[in-house]
Amino acid sequence: MRGVAQVVGIAVDAVRRAGLEEQDGAGGILTQAAREDAARRPAAHDDHVEHGRIVVSGAVRRHRRIPVITDHPAADHDPRMVVDVPERSRLEILVGDETAGFIEYRRAPGRIAFIHTSIDPRFDGQGLGSELVRTALANARTEGLAVLPFCPFVRSYIAAHPEHLDLVPADMRARFALPAHG
Repeated sequence: MRGVAQVVGIAVDAVRRAGLEEQDGAGGILTQAAREDAARRPAAHDDHVEHGRIVVSGAVRRHRRIPVITDHPAADHDPRMVVDVPERSRLEILVGDETAGFIEYRRAPGRIAFIHTSIDPRFDGQGLGSELVRTALANARTEGLAVLPFCPFVRSYIAAHPEHLDLVPADMRARFALPAHG
């Protein structure tokens, strides 16, 4: 798994290649985020890992919980929850007490850039990535934020679900290889 700073660095390079750095400051947002992330922690230690298991600290429970938007309700013994962890700039999906995945983001006034989505391989095939993205997009809509889908998974989700296309600014859709109209 790549470190967050490495993933953000890749996104910053993509922003520069797309010419977004000069417009709307999107590249500046990501560049600053990469600097802050690198200063905050070493890139190789993105998650607390204990014997191959992601460990969720008790502090996660204090973060803002976001209702999971799902087409497949979880079993009673396996509750799912999405929490916003702003000090790590990510939304995390929890299954029971374990972090099953996350979506890395960067915020700017009126915008949110989704950088990277990752689901722990132990939770593959359960639709958690889609639930996480659907919830993140619903949350962005509720907060009135425009979405910059740098993450390929988020971009493909939006392309497959055109009801979310309006979240991406019309003048930036072509740069994300998204249709002009839904």
